[in-house]
Amino acid sequence: MKARMGKKYLTLSGLLTGVIFAVLFLFVVQGRSQSAQESFVVMLEGFNPGTSIHYTVAASDSDMQSEQAQMDEHGRLTLSALPLLSTSKTAALARVRYRMRIDQAAAPFELDLLYDQRSGEMAFSGRGLSGFSDVHFEETLRGKAKGRLETKTDWAGMFSQAYRSGVSGSLFDHGKLKEYKLALYGVMNDAAAQNDAVQNPYIIKIYAAPGGGFKGPGQVNLADFSACGDRPLSLCDGDHVEGLNAGIVANYVEAMRAMTTELTAVMMQQAQIIGSFIDAKAQMETQTELQKLQAEAVKDYHPDQMMCQIGSFVRSVAQSEQKGKSDAQAVNNMLMAVYTNQDNVATEQGPITDIPSRLDQFRRTYCDPSDNDNGLDRLCDWDQDGDLSTGQIGGENPARANKDIDFARTLGSQLTLETDFVDESIGEGPADAEDILALARNLYWPNALPTQIKGEVGEYFAGYMDERQLMAMKNVAHTSFAEQAGLKSQSIAAEDGPGGPAFMKALMKDFGLEELEIDQMLGAYPSYYAQMEVLTKKLYQSPDFYTNLYTKPANIDRIDTSLEAIKLMQLRDRYDVALRQEMLTSLMVEQALTKAQGGVNDRLASRATK
Repeated sequence: MKARMGKKYLTLSGLLTGVIFAVLFLFVVQGRSQSAQESFVVMLEGFNPGTSIHYTVAASDSDMQSEQAQMDEHGRLTLSALPLLSTSKTAALARVRYRMRIDQAAAPFELDLLYDQRSGEMAFSGRGLSGFSDVHFEETLRGKAKGRLETKTDWAGMFSQAYRSGVSGSLFDHGKLKEYKLALYGVMNDAAAQNDAVQNPYIIKIYAAPGGGFKGPGQVNLADFSACGDRPLSLCDGDHVEGLNAGIVANYVEAMRAMTTELTAVMMQQAQIIGSFIDAKAQMETQTELQKLQAEAVKDYHPDQMMCQIGSFVRSVAQSEQKGKSDAQAVNNMLMAVYTNQDNVATEQGPITDIPSRLDQFRRTYCDPSDNDNGLDRLCDWDQDGDLSTGQIGGENPARANKDIDFARTLGSQLTLETDFVDESIGEGPADAEDILALARNLYWPNALPTQIKGEVGEYFAGYMDERQLMAMKNVAHTSFAEQAGLKSQSIAAEDGPGGPAFMKALMKDFGLEELEIDQMLGAYPSYYAQMEVLTKKLYQSPDFYTNLYTKPANIDRIDTSLEAIKLMQLRDRYDVALRQEMLTSLMVEQALTKAQGGVNDRLASRATK
């Protein structure tokens, strides 16, 4: 408890002393005209502990005083010039001189210091050092370097140098503490004597400060200072300085150093942790972004079943369309051969060969004895012997009866005709082809024109041209019929595996139809017309089409694009139909105007003859 109270008392005492010194300093500065005294302190460092020193101190007009002292356990010593103040005849120590002999065991040497307060000049000389060793001198004002001087000893180990302060005027006038530092190299102390590689300089520090003091009891180096200018009081007492320094180093410097080290380590650990968090965050965000991109890639670039299905359906559409156009052209050519009475056709010699041929075809294929109130028995008799009990009566296949005049059964309601006007080897036979041509004959050219003798054609040229005009109009009329027959003609079997029709038949099974029923509906080789029927109508009647729309957005867009393409194909077919309708309409208008045009031509001709 007493120790704690003592420490508190010392702390408070030091604080009060510092306040008093500050007040005294301000008082001295304000009243510098009344006191121009200057303190002068010399501190020695780097010597061997216990080394003896003999020195004399002399002021401007005071008597020289001699003293003897020893270095402390740290090899340090503080010398003061304040005792001379009591014997000085003036109020200030204008010049102070120290002469020291240091009895260093290894190599004693002498040092002479002279300080002139008025000029600010510092002179120093010595001997006993090693030859050509370094001597460094430095001036500091309030902790800031103001000047520096470097020299060397001569061959005999002697040196002498003067230095003028870098601050003009008296230090007292400036009210600042001035510090000189003299470093002497080449001094062989005990440590250097044991190891030539070790040479520690002697340090001599000189403090000159405004203020004054008084002589304390005992030796000069124990004198106390009542004011030390801008420097703390502890600088005036070396032992006190060392004690305070040791306490500060132990209680604050080391503790702050340890705390700084610990805080630095903790901060580095925290920075590492934060950096790890940042790295982990960046890593997780990168992985998340990659997974999103992978999911989007799977979503956007993975087609579903519907896309494959539509792609398979349209594999044979282009080929079937082209075959339909070829069949339409074949139907057109065959009808034109009938119109023009070409060789090797039924109308080769006009009605003479055409009528018997058509009657024979009617009896054997299309005649139905029940027609005309059962009045066609004799007409449907094949051998025409009048005996209905012998021979066959009516067509061979009752299903083909009247198909030469029944548009709905022959062409209108059929999705696929078992016809191939280009290659009759495909399919079950030419039955549908014969029915189509027979129906076309009845619709567009029921009566064949008579043939003309070669020599008589020129005489009836106008009549022949009328016949040609009639043929041309019939050709325009039967073009729509031929196009429809071509669109419904069966397609060609795929040579490289199942084509689009095979996949379409698989779709029709979802409606509960059997294989035979599907063939009867679409045909064994579905035509272009049948394939478009599936793509534009049957496809949307399947429940799977709508369930397959529950898929990725990218696939929905792809399906929409595919359906748009199918729509464009259908619109193209409708455009072709519109063109044919326009052509037929123009032909009908032309025919309606024929009579009026003939009358106008007759009147114009009669007027021309007059």
